[in-house]
Amino acid sequence: MTNRHWPQHQHYRYYLLSQGRANTYRGDGALSASEPVRAALDRFDYDPFTAVPTTDLLDQRPVEVREDVLCYTSPALTEPVRIAGAVELVVFVTSSIPDGGITGKLVDVGPDDSARFITDGIARVRRARELYELHIDLGAATALFASGHRIRLDVSGGSVPKYAEPGELPAVNRIHHGPRTPSRLLLPVAEH
Repeated sequence: MTNRHWPQHQHYRYYLLSQGRANTYRGDGALSASEPVRAALDRFDYDPFTAVPTTDLLDQRPVEVREDVLCYTSPALTEPVRIAGAVELVVFVTSSIPDGGITGKLVDVGPDDSARFITDGIARVRRARELYELHIDLGAATALFASGHRIRLDVSGGSVPKYAEPGELPAVNRIHHGPRTPSRLLLPVAEH
C-alpha cells in the first residue's frame, strides 16, 4: 500500500567502502555511489558493559570517536539531496555470537564536521560465525542534506538504553564489503 503523502522517490545505493579501518569518524570508511571493486572488512568489538550510549545530542561526534563505531562518510555533496521515506541498510556480517545486534544510524555531517542524527535501527544476527546478509530497517525519515554536507552511516553493536537486551554477550563483529558482499545504504531520494 502506498502512502500518498510521501513524495515520489527512488532508492539510491551508497556502498560501504574502506581499507579495513572504518573505526571512528577519523577512519577510512566511505560511502560511494560506485559499486565496490575490492573486498575488505571492518571489525568492531561489542562489550555490553561499555556499549555505545544512546545520545540525544544534536552532534553525534562524542560516540563517533569510539573504536566500536564504524563510520562511512560520503564526499561533500555538490547539490542538495532530499530524502523522504523508508531508509534501509543491507550489510554482510559475521559475528562470534548468535542474536547479537547490529545497529545502523544515518547522520548529516555539516561543513564544520558537526554530525546530526537523522534516524536509526537495529537487527539481530541469527547465526554465529557464518557470513550473513542482514537487512536493517532504519525507519522512515525526511531530511535535506544541503550542498556541501556529507552523508554518514554509523554501524555498531548497540545503543544503550535504546537498543539493549538483558543478558547480551560480548561479540566480535565484522562488516564485509566488496563485489560479492555489496553492503549498502538505501536512501529514498525524493525527485525534484
